[in-house]
Amino acid sequence: IKKRGIQFIQALQTSKPDVKILCFWLWELVAKQNTTQPIINTSMALYPFFIEGILEGKNNKSELIDGNETGYWYTNAIDFITSAGEERANAKRYLPPSLSPKIDEITFAQPVFYDGIFALKPAFDRGYDKEIQNRLFSNNLYYALKTTDCYVWLYSEQLNWWKKPDSNLANIISEIKNKTSKELQNTERKTVGHSSLQSLFTKIESDSAFSFSYSVQKRILHVNNLKKGTKTLNIYTNSRLIRSIKNPLSNNSFTFNKQQSKKNIIIVALGNNNEFSIAFVN
Repeated sequence: IKKRGIQFIQALQTSKPDVKILCFWLWELVAKQNTTQPIINTSMALYPFFIEGILEGKNNKSELIDGNETGYWYTNAIDFITSAGEERANAKRYLPPSLSPKIDEITFAQPVFYDGIFALKPAFDRGYDKEIQNRLFSNNLYYALKTTDCYVWLYSEQLNWWKKPDSNLANIISEIKNKTSKELQNTERKTVGHSSLQSLFTKIESDSAFSFSYSVQKRILHVNNLKKGTKTLNIYTNSRLIRSIKNPLSNNSFTFNKQQSKKNIIIVALGNNNEFSIAFVN
């Protein structure tokens, strides 16, 4: 199986050295089935060896993309933010340590599942009215664009895009794309703000756990705790956790290199009651 993985990727690279392979699922099905039974008894028992072969046989130009299909059902920012770390950890459970650097190079993508959000099947109906469905679509697209390494993919099966398209969808997509592009290309000397997490159902923002200021030119981020009992302060760029501080001080500073500063910077504070407070810096 491992040999077939090597042959598969090398055959593709022969015709297209910079081939990109999007896997809707990469590791989640393996991990999910393995939680209830030994992997040898699951339908995914041989799959890790195939991916091992792909990673061994891929060149530096080709790209393996984890589509994170589990993200179909996310309803909050924290799931998008932490998903890549969980998936990379899953991969390292099943592959040899020598492949850890290549696992870290896997591109992490995020999905938006139209049918699930707008309940185009009875099984997908979570009781959301049209307003909440539109808000969930907007939120998920925004969080997906903020936490992906490069790609966001939209999936549907029941919607007829030719005969009866969703006329409002293009407007939402354009609005969120323009918003995230503007934030990422911010040329202001300093960005300031505070953490919050808006409820999907009430539009009420949670109490702020911290405030921040970010110097764009100096690439320095200052984070000030506003609540006692913050257990962990995590800093992400797109899908990657780059700093994690346990029991952070009242005032914390982080310096980013040029490459990191060109990405989406995200702050996450975890409190004693396991509640999350989040800020998208740029």
